[in-house]
Amino acid sequence: MKKEDPILADELNRRIEADLQGQQPPVSEAIQPEAELATRLINLAQDTHPDPDFVASLGSQLARRATQKRKSDNRANSPERPSFWQQLSQLFKEGTIMNRNKYLLGALGVLALVVVGAYVIFNRGSNDNIEPVADATGSEVQTDESVSSEVDEPATNPDSPDEATEVADLPPLPVLDGSGQASGLGGGGGGNVRPQGGGGSIAAESASLAADSSFIFTDPFSGTLFTLNTTLPTEPGLAPVLQNVPGDGMSLDAVRDLASRFGFTGQIYQEQYPVFEQEEGFPTFEPPIVYHLFDGPRSLIIDPWGVYYNDRSIENDFENPISFEAAVPIAEAFVQERGLLDFEYETMQLWGADVNFVRTINGQPTNQPEMTVGVSHDGRIYFVSYQVMRNAEIVGRYPLITAQEAWELLQSGVLENNIPYQYAARPELAIEEPVFLEDPAADLYQFWMREFAPGDEIHLYEWPIVFLPADGNGDPRIQIRHYVIQADTATLAALAERVGEQTHVWGQVGPDGDTIELTGWEPIEQINEPISGPGIISRSGDQVLFTNNDTGSVYIVPDAPADLEDGTEVYLFAWTARDLGLEYPAVDWENIDKIVNFPPDEELLPVEPPVEEPVFEPFTYESFTVNEVSLAYYTTYSWPTNDEGELRYEVQPTIIVQPTWKFSGETDTGDLVEFFVQAPLPEYLNR
Repeated sequence: MKKEDPILADELNRRIEADLQGQQPPVSEAIQPEAELATRLINLAQDTHPDPDFVASLGSQLARRATQKRKSDNRANSPERPSFWQQLSQLFKEGTIMNRNKYLLGALGVLALVVVGAYVIFNRGSNDNIEPVADATGSEVQTDESVSSEVDEPATNPDSPDEATEVADLPPLPVLDGSGQASGLGGGGGGNVRPQGGGGSIAAESASLAADSSFIFTDPFSGTLFTLNTTLPTEPGLAPVLQNVPGDGMSLDAVRDLASRFGFTGQIYQEQYPVFEQEEGFPTFEPPIVYHLFDGPRSLIIDPWGVYYNDRSIENDFENPISFEAAVPIAEAFVQERGLLDFEYETMQLWGADVNFVRTINGQPTNQPEMTVGVSHDGRIYFVSYQVMRNAEIVGRYPLITAQEAWELLQSGVLENNIPYQYAARPELAIEEPVFLEDPAADLYQFWMREFAPGDEIHLYEWPIVFLPADGNGDPRIQIRHYVIQADTATLAALAERVGEQTHVWGQVGPDGDTIELTGWEPIEQINEPISGPGIISRSGDQVLFTNNDTGSVYIVPDAPADLEDGTEVYLFAWTARDLGLEYPAVDWENIDKIVNFPPDEELLPVEPPVEEPVFEPFTYESFTVNEVSLAYYTTYSWPTNDEGELRYEVQPTIIVQPTWKFSGETDTGDLVEFFVQAPLPEYLNR
């Protein structure tokens, strides 16, 4: 990661926030394409409903990555698997964490708006007709002795006659839908660790990329020869289904209990969100209740999905990570000491040294983790994503199709049978360094972001982040960027009314570098013309000036970087300047970007005659060898509806975990893939 990347991310973050407020301030040339793309995605998202599983899956991943990878100037770039789909996934992770945690972890509805613009390219339609599995009781069905009837988790025992279910009384299950995975790009590899089955589809195809960069929908497993290189299992014939129905909300006592397990005993806050004008004909959006706790560099977020712990004081060395084998006992000890592991599990490596805890049912794993723990290079815990199903229970044991029948379905067509699949990471690739092409002009680039040291005077033009005490007692917590505002109760209460409104605050940076001892503040109605654009830096003694090329205006650049040389052509951004009674106004600059002018090529390349565009041939795998077949459990989501029958994505769905026959193997190109064929008999599916 170049040292200027976090600075560009911070600038793009502020542009996105302003865009959400209906403003479009100019940005540096370096991020102009990203800023324009963000605007288009936000506009597109306003009229688009996201796929339910996609929201749940990506929300979980972004939440985990947001708590793991806080922006830091001296943090190394996170490793990633060298494949197109992993890079695309990483792009979303790294791009979206530029925004504040309130968009990543708290307001799932806002998350849907931000990411659905990109997702709609790949997925059209939704699985709107899935009904939640209802609780059912009855008499136990008799099984063969060879079929295991014990379930490790949860406490509901399917062997108890009072809690078992007759086969005839089993409620229908949602149908897995793998047709909208869009995994056909360039041979795949390293896809989303939470497959998108159970919602959304493209009519009959997956997405691929044509030579002209347009999306063409293809099936990478069309015509693929499937070969079985293992023995098909003959049991079990019955398997349990888990259901997690969301509760009515968490009480403050429950929040305090979870917080105390992570060592937090202070004030519990709820973040306040801006109130946007509601469009006529659209339901009112009610953001979920999200709780925040703070303890110096440590923070804890508790929302309807789970708990997210982060310790900013620990900087992980991603270039020299701890081994996964060494990380596992450290992570296990941390969560066990806090009573967070109350289910049977396996540990799984999905990315780097992160330790993922996957629930097992009858010894068989589910397809996604419920808890992820980040262990630093020196063996310390720096983040935890805890998304354990709090209300999981067995709803019954379902008769299954045989592994032979599932194998026949797989051979007859992946897309035709809506079979979801995911690319598996090779352990040796999970921590492999990414390969980057060196930029021969990299040494020419320079970027500076305004930094403030303890004791410095500071002026910021930002949108306050407001946290109010959950119990109604105490002062609000006001943050401007990462700074916590120190002021009297009346001032804090007044600033709390500025949520979502740009505000000028000024004061002195506190001794810890993370607070502002407030001197004053004023509302900003609208800044029509920020100070930005190309210009020339000039030095005269200790004074540094910036002359704007477009307007000819001259500004004093306070606290100018020492290596900003006289005569340097730069692009400067500031919201405004202040008159200090000097020869020129002082610009409250936020970032400065050196302009690099490349000389024209001395030799002109010969003009090649135009050639016809090649006919696009969609990528397909020639063969897939199945090396392992096992029973595995697959997670789907069933979202509630409103009075008009529209899905409500702002609330929690019912989570249903059902058995599948998992076929694991390798393609002719070396990609590791896992296919999930729905195992319950067809008559028990909600078609």
